[in-house]
Amino acid sequence: MGACLISSKARSDRRIVHTDVIIENTPIDYQEILTKLSFKRKFVPQSLEEVWPENSLHKFIDNHSLLTFFHLPSVKRSPTTSVAKCYDPDLHCTSTNIFMCPYRWKLNEPFREEFCYELPSTELRELRVLIQNWHDQGYSLRVVKKMPGSDKPQASALFPPDRCLHCVLQCVFQNCDLGIGYKILGMPWTHKFGRNAFLEYEFPDIASELSRYGRMGFRLCGIFGTLVQLPKEHKIGSSCRNRLHFVIEQMPDRIYRFKQSVFYYQQKSTGHNIELIGNIEDWIHSYTARGWVLGATMKMPHQPDHLGSKIPELLVFQTSSEEVI
Repeated sequence: MGACLISSKARSDRRIVHTDVIIENTPIDYQEILTKLSFKRKFVPQSLEEVWPENSLHKFIDNHSLLTFFHLPSVKRSPTTSVAKCYDPDLHCTSTNIFMCPYRWKLNEPFREEFCYELPSTELRELRVLIQNWHDQGYSLRVVKKMPGSDKPQASALFPPDRCLHCVLQCVFQNCDLGIGYKILGMPWTHKFGRNAFLEYEFPDIASELSRYGRMGFRLCGIFGTLVQLPKEHKIGSSCRNRLHFVIEQMPDRIYRFKQSVFYYQQKSTGHNIELIGNIEDWIHSYTARGWVLGATMKMPHQPDHLGSKIPELLVFQTSSEEVI
């Protein structure tokens, strides 16, 4: 377990108030969770507590105000995924509800958008209904994150054979810091085929894209990506455009600013030994100690490195305090 500092909501005198934030790591078997789910008969969100009351994910996310959680990489294949939770102790948060929400989309449909845009209401209908229902019950949307393995071929048994691609979104609702609205944004993300089957890409400027929504009081709840295009030619330099999704929630009487950073795990290969190097907690602390709140993370595709390869983790921080720099 590690500990870092993070900014609480600015008081009326606009001073930055720091409170302890705990980061906990727990192994969770997502494949076991997937075996409890099925969306073939009914394509609707499922309460994890109802499907599997003894699940470790629900125990891992207790009733403290959740900031975000992220999945740590591993050198060796394992049935469990190490999950890190970052939360702010909050006595007003007494109830947590976790839902597994299905999402489906078609491959290689026409891609007209060039910049960040709001997804039409016809997309992600199940997620929209879920968010609205829990807003109406006095809950805030804390986190939306794609479930590991839910978009892999072995997960196809969960979904109907409808010629779509699928994944499952982990959605966490808590009865604190109530939001008053939400938006789902999409953003094109270009990938190029590089040497040795690595994907080359630019890191999108998410912080700038979200700035106008921050001025309207929206905070970031989650980032996830989907494969929506395949390259016409499988050769070095051929490109395709995929899509990032941002889920944002509107908070009353606040203005948000965003800052993004990329942390690299180094995967070093020495003979038959593979070593994973990197302490992301210290990296997060370098921002949270200044008052930034970790809003969302997303693991990016591997990139080549002189030691072997590196695994980038995109981090987006946010704040509603004018004093944070």
